[in-house]
Amino acid sequence: MSTRNPSPPPDYDGNAKQLDMIGDTTYSRRWLFSLLIKLLEKVNSETSATWLSSDEDPSRKESETELEEQLCCLWDLTVNRDVLKFLDEFEIVSIFNNALGSVQNPRLLVR
Repeated sequence: MSTRNPSPPPDYDGNAKQLDMIGDTTYSRRWLFSLLIKLLEKVNSETSATWLSSDEDPSRKESETELEEQLCCLWDLTVNRDVLKFLDEFEIVSIFNNALGSVQNPRLLVR
């Protein structure tokens, strides 16, 4: 029995970047999933009282600012219908809502 990689999807035209695109946009699925993982890791590793509020470690503050900027970029991307459809398909809004629901930071309170 020989083993081989599976055939590409029928609508694949040889462009590897196409597989990473969200709908007809140039937005990256990989970037979105890595952002989601970063957020969930941050929420899990920090207590709600200290998340995005610590001033002791400058590198920590810098990484938190970077995460916050990426989340703001995602917010801006949500005006696109393809992105919204993708977020809804994977129930990412619900995941964000649950993750941020435990955070006690005034900027991130979910109502």
